[in-house]
Amino acid sequence: MSDEVKDLISSNRITEIIKDSLFRDEEVENNKPKFEFVVAEGVMRSMGFHKERLGSHRDEVKEILSNLPREFQPTEKEGGCGGSFLSMCMDKNGRQWGEHPNVEELCLLAIALDLGNFPIPREGWIILPGNMPYFSIKN
Repeated sequence: MSDEVKDLISSNRITEIIKDSLFRDEEVENNKPKFEFVVAEGVMRSMGFHKERLGSHRDEVKEILSNLPREFQPTEKEGGCGGSFLSMCMDKNGRQWGEHPNVEELCLLAIALDLGNFPIPREGWIILPGNMPYFSIKN
């Protein structure tokens, strides 16, 4: 039996999902997507996703989110405060799985799939540690 601990969250896999969910050159005409899309606003950037391809990753993204620490997990009632974006780079076992650009990619996927959100509006982030938002996984 190996002493190696399996990673619960793969930053490389999150990036692969992002890339697969973006529009391809042939799917855009005159700078407009030919297919239905969904836009997610993150901390530093916004992204538009091919809705159907993004949706095909829903269960996998949900599974990834379930491996975040307890403070990010949904509460009994909708609208829990979640945890700081700054600490979201750790998994539920306390191991670092990525850097903050990877965290933002996961947030963008979760927001676009309506699996998570920033419960405090952007204008309120200034009062939070590091001016960084809290993130919460939805029920």
